Amino acid sequence: MSPNNGHYLFVYGTLLNNSDHPMATYLNQQAKFITSGFLVGKLYKVDDYPGAIVTQQIDERVYGQIYSLLSEEQVLNELDKYEETGVDFSEPCEYIREVVEVFDDFGMVFNCWVYLYNWPVDDLVHIPSGNYRAYLTQTS
Repeated sequence: MSPNNGHYLFVYGTLLNNSDHPMATYLNQQAKFITSGFLVGKLYKVDDYPGAIVTQQIDERVYGQIYSLLSEEQVLNELDKYEETGVDFSEPCEYIREVVEVFDDFGMVFNCWVYLYNWPVDDLVHIPSGNYRAYLTQTS
């Protein structure tokens, strides 16, 4: 089952709600939290922030939150600047924004915009749990 309308965004790192990051505050003002969810992929520690890549292994998951965007174009333009992606930035950008299938706990599928890591991950620390918030708690 898949929602047919709405403009969705999936976040998994510094934009998660209850984050003290200014862009998380901005997102919470410009979007409505829908539910928690996951995408099929792997999560890595890039620096003091994470990066996710999409894989084909259903048992590999990146956990985060699904939002409905109130003003899609405006919000995505601001987030593109924050993520330093798009035509205003040198290629290859560290992140790319793509639409990916995201699943909630009840089996619903949301087609969400997500910022995916776009550089090699060979030298990055893999976060096997796929949960950035839990990773931060365990390593602090």
